[in-house]
Amino acid sequence: MIQGIDVSHNQGAIDVAAVRAAGFRFCVAKATEGADYEDPAFRRTLAAIAALPTAAPRFYPGAYHFGRPDNRAGRSGGEDEAGNFSRVLVAAAKECGLSLASGFLEPALDFEKYCDNTSCGTADHSEWIDGFLTVLRAETGRQGMIYTGANVWRYQAGDTDRFASLPLWQASYSEQGSSPPRARRGSPANRARPPGPPRSGNGAAAASSPITAPSPGSSAPSTSIA
Repeated sequence: MIQGIDVSHNQGAIDVAAVRAAGFRFCVAKATEGADYEDPAFRRTLAAIAALPTAAPRFYPGAYHFGRPDNRAGRSGGEDEAGNFSRVLVAAAKECGLSLASGFLEPALDFEKYCDNTSCGTADHSEWIDGFLTVLRAETGRQGMIYTGANVWRYQAGDTDRFASLPLWQASYSEQGSSPPRARRGSPANRARPPGPPRSGNGAAAASSPITAPSPGSSAPSTSIA
């Protein structure tokens, strides 16, 4: 197992050399949100990772998209957002001389926009998610993974198990204490939250949080958070 961090522009410039020196082995950076937004720090972070010395220990890049089915529901909404994510990801990797096919973590769909109870209503966005993942596979050749929490999955994805074959990066909010969604029970990939406020409205993490995952190129992860 290897440990790493997730970041967005809210953390400012990331000294990835210092992160690697501290023992972490990857950085998952926010790439996009919605159908037309690109995180302003994404390409800078990816370039910094690409510029690291290639000598061991290797440091792996990763990227996530913050999903907004509330902007446009239905399969076509997910397809549009995946198009945005894929375009940015492919272009940024090419600019930085990185390969999405080797040594790059599975691109992640961050699906956690909604509240974790019934006060904001319920919906089944599983078609939106499927549309997103289908386009992601077609455009990048990667299957993707899903970052979500049990209650979000229950109230906003119909508690579906149709994505059970995909890796899960499980949200683990300290105030919530949720278990993995039924769709991925048995292969949890938890992300622990540091003390402080939860994610802000634009999806940026309140603080960089350590996560653990298997080495890139291995089988679907059965991972946990340190």
